[in-house]
Amino acid sequence: MRVTFSITRNAPKGDARLEDRLKETKKRRRTENRRRGAVVQDVYFVSTAKSIIEEIDRLLARHDGFAQEELEFLSNCDTKYPMRKEAEGNAE
Repeated sequence: MRVTFSITRNAPKGDARLEDRLKETKKRRRTENRRRGAVVQDVYFVSTAKSIIEEIDRLLARHDGFAQEELEFLSNCDTKYPMRKEAEGNAE
């Protein structure tokens, strides 16, 4: 999952600490690439960020006027309907 903090500029103003809490869970990784040189990535792990992501989802659902059933569907969508490659163990 890719998270871009630039999308939060237009997000509803809720608990300002959510973004800070999410940023605290990231791990910075640096790798060397022959073509690109040094590549630095901020990686978020679901095991440490899940509760914060769920809070953000609830905030966005309230802002967008989602019903509770719609929020639950979106929250469980990835486990009920996995993408084909993920279901096949990323085999190509």
